[in-house]
Amino acid sequence: MKIIERKETRDSAVNGRNAHRLICITAAQRSGTTALQFALEAAGLKIFSEVFHTAPLNDGAGSFVRFAREHNVRLCETTTRAEVVKIADSYLGWIRELSASRHIVIDVKLNSWPVLSPWWRYPHQEPFFLTHLKRQKAVLIFIWRENLADQLLSQLIACEFGIWHNLTAEKTAGRTLTAPLGRLKELAGWVTRAEVELLDHLRDYPLKIVLRYEDLFTPNDLSDTFRQRFAEVAEIDLPKRTLMPVRPNTVPKRSIVTNYDEITSALAPFASWRRVEWEKRTRFKGDLHLDLPYFGAFDCAV
Repeated sequence: MKIIERKETRDSAVNGRNAHRLICITAAQRSGTTALQFALEAAGLKIFSEVFHTAPLNDGAGSFVRFAREHNVRLCETTTRAEVVKIADSYLGWIRELSASRHIVIDVKLNSWPVLSPWWRYPHQEPFFLTHLKRQKAVLIFIWRENLADQLLSQLIACEFGIWHNLTAEKTAGRTLTAPLGRLKELAGWVTRAEVELLDHLRDYPLKIVLRYEDLFTPNDLSDTFRQRFAEVAEIDLPKRTLMPVRPNTVPKRSIVTNYDEITSALAPFASWRRVEWEKRTRFKGDLHLDLPYFGAFDCAV
């Protein structure tokens, strides 16, 4: 594998007090991360989107798959931590070169953290790549969605209808579906456990923003809450107005999902458990900006 030497470059695009920031958004699917990326891109940051995306495969500039192909990264080179550190350093150096001196934003979904990892890891151990980003002093933005049922149903609807953003009544054309209760309960368990574990991993890390999806946006822009936290943690001042080409869907899930009430009732205990576990971890922290998130991979073929 060809190793890239990291170069120090100056920031130019956005008024940032810390030049060339590395920012990682992490969340479950359907947590507003795409809309956030578009808003940050409109503000001048360099967006590489979901760097481990597989369906469809992200083979674009900045994706880990593209990097692995161009640099001949082999599976046998990931057996030990020392080897994976070299790969991670080289990958981050590569995207820094591609960013042309702008602040970098990558997206790592909660179910893709294990992609870049040594072979020997415990299931609940902090993901290797998360640890590596911390050591790089990356800003970690953790978005969670309080309405767990709507989050999972949003993923189901997107998979079934093939409409991932800006869903309207005209696009749905009166279509409905019946949600698979057993499958959603299984996913809810994966999601909430993963959220709580990630919170544990981030609890003592200072360069983090943990925010609800419901508090991330106003109807047409990023919320003041997010702007303030972003300025404090990332030391980047965003423009007063940002372009929002992707906006929250306007069609109520109840109008699409025939068993909506059954689903929300069945998933309520998972959301309650998540809240209890969250409160245990934040009771003595005094950090009002902490709150939770995740959604395990939803297999569109199921």
